[in-house]
Amino acid sequence: MAVWICHASKDEHGNLKGGQAGDQTGKEVCKREWYNRPWTDVIRFKDPVKAEKVAQDMEWAAENDNIGYDQNQRNTLLSEARKVNFNLSKIKVKCETDCSGLVSVCCMYAGIPESMLTYKGNCATTKTLKQWLLQTGEVEIFTSSSYTAKTDRLKRGDILLSYGHHVAVVVQTDSDSKKSAEEVAKEIVSGKGNWGTGTERRIKLADAGYNPSEVQQIVNRLMNDKKPVDNARLIWDYLSPRIENPYGVAGLMGNLQAESRLNPKNLQNSCEKKLGMNDDTYTHAVDVGSYKNFANDSCGYGIAQWTSSGRKAALLNYKKDRSIGDITMQLEFLWYELNNSYKNVLKVLKSAKSVAEASDYVLTKFERPKDQSEDVKKYRANLGIEIYKQFIR
Repeated sequence: MAVWICHASKDEHGNLKGGQAGDQTGKEVCKREWYNRPWTDVIRFKDPVKAEKVAQDMEWAAENDNIGYDQNQRNTLLSEARKVNFNLSKIKVKCETDCSGLVSVCCMYAGIPESMLTYKGNCATTKTLKQWLLQTGEVEIFTSSSYTAKTDRLKRGDILLSYGHHVAVVVQTDSDSKKSAEEVAKEIVSGKGNWGTGTERRIKLADAGYNPSEVQQIVNRLMNDKKPVDNARLIWDYLSPRIENPYGVAGLMGNLQAESRLNPKNLQNSCEKKLGMNDDTYTHAVDVGSYKNFANDSCGYGIAQWTSSGRKAALLNYKKDRSIGDITMQLEFLWYELNNSYKNVLKVLKSAKSVAEASDYVLTKFERPKDQSEDVKKYRANLGIEIYKQFIR
């Protein structure tokens, strides 16, 4: 399988300046096989989610004939991209860019602030892009010929820079059919993928071609993320005096951990690509009213991953003048649900004799995900037990 890149190349006349707005040939912004320019640097995002967003936005640009090439009008793409949260599949007005202007905008779609990739309204160039991205702390740089002159170490989302001349993004590699270690770790944390625990997990990972120690390190990082740990204390302190049963609190919190990692702004991962938004941009769009389909988009959101139209509409109505991502508001709404629509769940939480008993009931009667298998029950109960141990000494 060949390695493919996306880039902004030349205008319809083969020139760098002077063409008509939009892609007149289908080749001004395009996808093509990797070639050895030669490249001077490979710029790689440390966060694979950001790398994926860059690659996806580059592909959308290559498929959108409203985006053409002209160095004299290179920032007209930026002007249009701002209107659609930098999602280049949604550009409807003919505009222009150049190689570095395009990559800059795609990095903005991945979450890099516009202010870090522009100066006086002008996007980064092939001479400034590397330094400006380094200043974000989000990337690492490879200059060895094993990266710049060969393809076997390249990853989807890698930025290929020929300093002062050209820049492109890798969108397909020979290993793209295999999930990354980060993706597998996220499956493990979310209870998906049937990777097991302990020795069983190590064997399954090794058989699938992964380094078990590398994957476990990522799992540990995900599980020990600072934000959920802080939120865990807040949630525990809110629920404990109300439920008055530590088994019930821990059983409920184990499910919330599995659903959202206790992140009140968490947008269901599969919806980020569909909607072209991440946790923060989705939350902001709902708060300011620019996104109108919150209740009916069937996307899980918040600490409990509220998904159904009825529950999301109620959450939206409950927030009043607060942010939809406000964790205190969400806890108040959760408590409201338990006291009204889910009285039986609250009854079990108050009377449960074990974390597992409470966890299983929350899973099947409150969260109700599609997968309610014994493995999922065990996984969520174990999360609850760890939370119980954290707060009950």
